[in-house]
Amino acid sequence: MKEKTFMLIGASKPSVPIITMARDIGYKVVVTDINPKAEGLKYGDYNYNISAKEVESLTRIALKHRVDCVYSGTDINFTVGVINAVRGIEGFPLIVGLASEYKNIFRELAEEAGMPITRGYIARTKEEVLSAFKKIGGCAVIKAINLGSSKGVKKVCSEEEVITGFNECRRLSNEREVIIEEYVKGSCHDANGLVVKGKFYPCGIVDRSFVEGKYFVQKEITCPSVLSKDIQKKMYSIMAKFCKYSKIHTSPVKADFIFDGNQLYLLEFGPRFHGEIGFLYIIPGAISIRSMEAYLKYRYSGILDKTLLEEKIIDEAVCKADIVGTEKSNYDVGR
Repeated sequence: MKEKTFMLIGASKPSVPIITMARDIGYKVVVTDINPKAEGLKYGDYNYNISAKEVESLTRIALKHRVDCVYSGTDINFTVGVINAVRGIEGFPLIVGLASEYKNIFRELAEEAGMPITRGYIARTKEEVLSAFKKIGGCAVIKAINLGSSKGVKKVCSEEEVITGFNECRRLSNEREVIIEEYVKGSCHDANGLVVKGKFYPCGIVDRSFVEGKYFVQKEITCPSVLSKDIQKKMYSIMAKFCKYSKIHTSPVKADFIFDGNQLYLLEFGPRFHGEIGFLYIIPGAISIRSMEAYLKYRYSGILDKTLLEEKIIDEAVCKADIVGTEKSNYDVGR
């Protein structure tokens, strides 16, 4: 078998096991990160200090090293899509990569696919955001269209809070538009999947809790999920339907859901797994699913080892966040 190369875009400390896993499988590994002190840059065969948004430069690097598999744990997946296209790697359409970065594009795509999403509006001015808030008729959530990790996401229940949230989103983002959506009270869940040749495989669900307040700061992740098997099956079914509609060929996928006790709402979707804490530590430790290993091995050999995707409850794995302010967390993983 010819030598194969794996490219990891974004190399913070939690992602180091992905690099060692890829090398153990047999890949040469290209690692990139905008931070010159990123932990992962110590472990690649070829390491580059470069931003994930520098699409042309990263594509040139991928061509230089003849990359066979590329992954990013961030929401910069348009770059991954471009590299897939240029290298002839069957992955996902570029619109899916854009939808993971821009919430307005996600909403348009999800609406077209008939996904269960919350009511929401795009606003460019204070007048538009206030008008949308009145249409919602209750508490709402305001978001910048292109920021991840809940940055700038705020619950608003008055016109004054709406304007404050609007201004914060505009300050944090280089985009002038914001999204305002109805606030749904319920439990939050992250679901993972793997699509191989158009077929969807479930890869684990974790439950998330947040610190109470105006901002959505994660407090704890737990697995196995407390959701009933029927609700979990429905969640996976929604993901599979969206993958099929979006024409995803082969890729990890992740979705954010909220469950109000009666209905599931799809909040976000992206062509990657959820954060490394979840799919590298929490899920394997709790229900035995090793999705990243399955994906890397498939890209290397062309054979999907389905035993790596079998759910077997081992223990309850918990990730607790030691909250610092409103935007920073230190994580402690245990059982």
